[in-house]
Amino acid sequence: MLPVQINLWGVAAATAFTMIVGALWYSDLLFAKQWMKLIGRTPEDLQKDGGQMYLLTALCWLLAAYILAHAVQYVAADTWVEGGVTGFWAWTGFVFTTNLIHGLFEGKSKKLMALNLGYTLVGFIGMGIILVLLPN
Repeated sequence: MLPVQINLWGVAAATAFTMIVGALWYSDLLFAKQWMKLIGRTPEDLQKDGGQMYLLTALCWLLAAYILAHAVQYVAADTWVEGGVTGFWAWTGFVFTTNLIHGLFEGKSKKLMALNLGYTLVGFIGMGIILVLLPN
């Protein structure tokens, strides 16, 4: 395996980006009402375990950004377009496919799957761009 140098500041920035996008995506400005209805929960329900959920979400995005940083290095992406495309393919191959499989078997609504997959798609493309713009 080829050694790579990962810019941890870039990983941190990519993580922050996805958290900000998530805060907007699931806010009243965008999709909060539809999402709450689709999952059958209220804002009060989510506040009960909010701190732990946000911490785990941030850690998951941190890990995703760190792994994507490796992919960006391995494919030698050096423009923002190539970074975004790398993020798209990582999302398509790993996030879209596995979430679709689980959603289908669990009987999740197509609207809920589309809403959640839209967020992760924006997240992965944005992370790929950031990881190229903030190289080692």
